Amino acid sequence: MAEAADKEAAVRAAFLYRLAFFVDWSPLLASPDQPLRFCLLEADAQPVALPLREHTRSRKVGSHPVEVAELGAGDPLDGCHLVYLAAPRELDAAQARMRLIVADDAAMLDHGAHLALVAETEASGERRLAFLSRHDRIRACDLDLNARLLQLVRLEGKEPRP
Repeated sequence: MAEAADKEAAVRAAFLYRLAFFVDWSPLLASPDQPLRFCLLEADAQPVALPLREHTRSRKVGSHPVEVAELGAGDPLDGCHLVYLAAPRELDAAQARMRLIVADDAAMLDHGAHLALVAETEASGERRLAFLSRHDRIRACDLDLNARLLQLVRLEGKEPRP
């Protein structure tokens, strides 16, 4: 079972790294060599930290080197560009502003996350990861998400009428 959890953590790390290529980070990154900072919150995100560090070592997103930081429950999100939540945490609009918040639980879409990276079980019994979101959460993200990414996100709920 530990091997399956390690494999899922490695796949989550790869998803997070690849996700960064589908976001326009230019409003946050002033110079071409400024690092893109991935922040993992809470001890529950720790299994993803090591594979994410290994996966991003010596790699860049565009011209930006990648930094991985592990934060505790009370740590501020200052300097974080992509935030990964593995445990429920209430985020206010100011914390979510100008960063991409990804959670591993769809319920976190109600608490400030923009995307949920959830494990789903196929009819065959195979587990796979998928991005979920809602129209209101996509609109709440102050960053431009590439249309190719949005095609991969399963949107829950209906598009509200204007």
